[in-house]
Amino acid sequence: MNNLGVQSLIAYATKRNIVDESSTRAAVGLIARTESGLDETARMVRAVGSEALVLPVDVTDQSRPPQVIHTIESRFGSVDILVNNAGVLGLGSIATVDPTAWWNTFEVNVRAPMLWVQAVLPGMLSRKQGRIINVTSEGAKMTLPNGSAYIASKAALSRMTAVLDTEVRDQGVLVFAFGPKASTAMTDELGSSTALTEQQREWFRAAAASDPDGRLARSLTLFAELLSGRLDHLAGRHLESEYPIESQVG
Repeated sequence: MNNLGVQSLIAYATKRNIVDESSTRAAVGLIARTESGLDETARMVRAVGSEALVLPVDVTDQSRPPQVIHTIESRFGSVDILVNNAGVLGLGSIATVDPTAWWNTFEVNVRAPMLWVQAVLPGMLSRKQGRIINVTSEGAKMTLPNGSAYIASKAALSRMTAVLDTEVRDQGVLVFAFGPKASTAMTDELGSSTALTEQQREWFRAAAASDPDGRLARSLTLFAELLSGRLDHLAGRHLESEYPIESQVG
């Protein structure tokens, strides 16, 4: 469930003091199903003098977000930025995919972000300030055979982001759908999954091998822009790191 590419973005953003451009370093709460999946990110955050709190949590468990947010706020103070990063692929053709596995993709990719948004919104709205970044994918705009659960769920997350923007922007909370590119366990799965055709696997392997450092750098640049306030006029949009911003704004 962990997208280590985006976790690295958070760590690099902290290292460059992007999360908070004042002299105060950011404190970061890191949440995943298993603690081991976040240890490297926490190490990177702590290495630059920032604080990191690792919390092993099933992000789909409805009871946990309020508890976890309370824990984080008790330790660090108010949550100013939420990055909804958890994601699964759920690959398989519609004709043969296990319906439970297919629906679990929506539980992780759509319902879980909504639960965490609900947990942070009361505080953000009371302060009239906050940022929510929902990590989506270019896949939300694609038609990929054998990828219906992932594509439909990421499209739903992007549209949920747009609707949420209409509900909270005037109250000081800004929401973005962020589509990064990075080499991750998920891209490895796309390059090896037997649920895809060999032609599809070859395409994903080639894409993952193409300029990985450049893709991570461009993802970091857009991530920094979203945190800096320079793109606040584009709140509610689905923004991809691989394309110039002006080409994505119609």
